[in-house]
Amino acid sequence: MGKIDKEKYYMISERIRYALHELGYTQAELVKLCQEQGYDIKQSSISKITSSATGLSIMNVVGISKVLNLDLSEVLSTESNT
Repeated sequence: MGKIDKEKYYMISERIRYALHELGYTQAELVKLCQEQGYDIKQSSISKITSSATGLSIMNVVGISKVLNLDLSEVLSTESNT
């Protein structure tokens, strides 16, 4: 299994950014919601994810997906039509 290229990181980040926008959450609100549900996610991690930084933590993406009620398979999909 190879490394995920920047385009795939961007696609994951874009899906999370879109959900945040649609739900009207700020990054700070998302951090609070994640922590309330037992996910130790820092503001800096959310910022990296939403800015398409490489090296995403799968546990952070899982936690965010659960908190935002996103289908994890859709968030992680490499298909550009989701």
